[in-house]
Amino acid sequence: MKIAEYVGPHDTKNWPFDKLNYKDSEWPNPPAFSINLNSDGLFESMTLPDAPLAQQNIMKAWAAQMQINKKKIKAGEKSFVSEEVIIESEQFAQMDG
Repeated sequence: MKIAEYVGPHDTKNWPFDKLNYKDSEWPNPPAFSINLNSDGLFESMTLPDAPLAQQNIMKAWAAQMQINKKKIKAGEKSFVSEEVIIESEQFAQMDG
């Protein structure tokens, strides 16, 4: 896995990430994890590997961003207050490993 930081204006006519200076991540082979969403696209459960807390926190942050409230979107709401579950440590299982 490689990482790069982007800070600056975003030119809408170009993809700025092609010109970044990517470097190897300190976690070159991140462990696998799984996220289960319910039929409305909201968080249901998550399985995390035995990994450093920093990696687990990144995985939980990704999981939180992947939620989408399909029920509200299907109802035609274009803007609504988020009611998604906050992903906390009690809501996920630990993978054996």
